[in-house]
Amino acid sequence: MIAVLLFSYNFIFKESRIGRPIVSVEIILYLFLTVALLRCLRDFGLDEDYFHKQDDPNAKQAYENAFHDEIAFRYAILRVCNTLIIAVTLLFAVLLAFYFIL
Repeated sequence: MIAVLLFSYNFIFKESRIGRPIVSVEIILYLFLTVALLRCLRDFGLDEDYFHKQDDPNAKQAYENAFHDEIAFRYAILRVCNTLIIAVTLLFAVLLAFYFIL
């Protein structure tokens, strides 16, 4: 979608006073969404202290709680990004429709 927006920025909305700034904002939004989604692809990473404290029952519970919190946080990021991607894509479709109708 970023490639489509860059193409439309350079060729379709080349001389549009309204379309070009909107497409610029959409490109920036897509880039921020990409960074947020890349954060969800990162490895979980293991806590080094957990391996040294395997006899401590609280260490295992704390590790499992942190792991669960991380999964819930990533799921929340994915839900928000999914909604925003749909909204930004629809905004671009509406912009194209108005540009070619008017």
